[in-house]
Amino acid sequence: MTLAIRLDLQPLYRRPLLRTRRPVHAHDALCRAIAGHDLRWGRGVVDTRLFLQPLGQLTIMSLAYGAEVEIQAEPFKGFSLIQMPLRGVTEFYADGMHIITRPGDVALLTPRKSERVLWKAGCEQVLVKVPHSLVNCVALDEGHDVSTSFWQRYLLPAQKFPPALMPVWQALLQQWLVACEAQARGRLTSGWLRHLEVSAGVFLAQHAGDASLSAEAQADDCLGRGAADRRWRRLKDAMMSCLAEPVSQEELAAAVGLSTSALTRLCRRRLGMTPMVALRHMRLDAARQWLLRHPGRSVTEAALNHGFSHLGRFSAYYHERFGEMPRETASQRSCRRLVA
Repeated sequence: MTLAIRLDLQPLYRRPLLRTRRPVHAHDALCRAIAGHDLRWGRGVVDTRLFLQPLGQLTIMSLAYGAEVEIQAEPFKGFSLIQMPLRGVTEFYADGMHIITRPGDVALLTPRKSERVLWKAGCEQVLVKVPHSLVNCVALDEGHDVSTSFWQRYLLPAQKFPPALMPVWQALLQQWLVACEAQARGRLTSGWLRHLEVSAGVFLAQHAGDASLSAEAQADDCLGRGAADRRWRRLKDAMMSCLAEPVSQEELAAAVGLSTSALTRLCRRRLGMTPMVALRHMRLDAARQWLLRHPGRSVTEAALNHGFSHLGRFSAYYHERFGEMPRETASQRSCRRLVA
């Protein structure tokens, strides 16, 4: 279902930064406004229109190329782009992820390696450039980890917000557009501006995880059950390959191509537990099989061979899962061999 777009963009349209039919002029201006990239022009008439309004730390833009274009963009350094098509279709390929946006969709883009974008002829989008430093301040106030892993945990390279958030995003965007008009008239106070900046940070800090889940669900819908099963098999293979080695949730997520929040949701849907608990259970199962196959070997060896450096915790987890201590498993196997 396509959601209606109800925005008054006149405060932005009254301030054109660029209108040109010359591809070179368009490319140079856009590199300065957004990020370095290469453009390849396709079908249609070049009629590039860029409207840009800085609003404190935010940058609000409307962009149309006229013709079809293919963009090869550099990784985003220190910022994310939120893009909403007003008309036309756009495809994003970022770090191995693929999404398609149409009017009524909102995409959140944070490519770390590469981005390829296909704008269909006649497409126009509203873009908001949000610096990560702004969201870090909000996330820190709310007790989040604001290291690099914060962005790895909550922001996929390309993702769409779920439809339920579209009215919220449009309301925020309209507030910023009104503020742009007030700023042009000298009526934007510092307190008002700070409130608007914080609202952008709060929106991303609160809902980036929702967008990660939405992206995963969209991928499952587009690619079918088989693709979801393949993602799950990749996760199990990654876990099996590191049963004896220390591994973080971030490293597991990277191995599967998901954010850590999306990885957590995948495990909860499949197993009803977090990824690290699932990995611990796999290690415990493997340790039990090892004890049964190697009578007379020490429990300490079983623990160390399966990623447990603390013997006390290993024994407690083992008892919780199997209802007996690991030494009991080993002794039972030894007894059965003697009887045989």
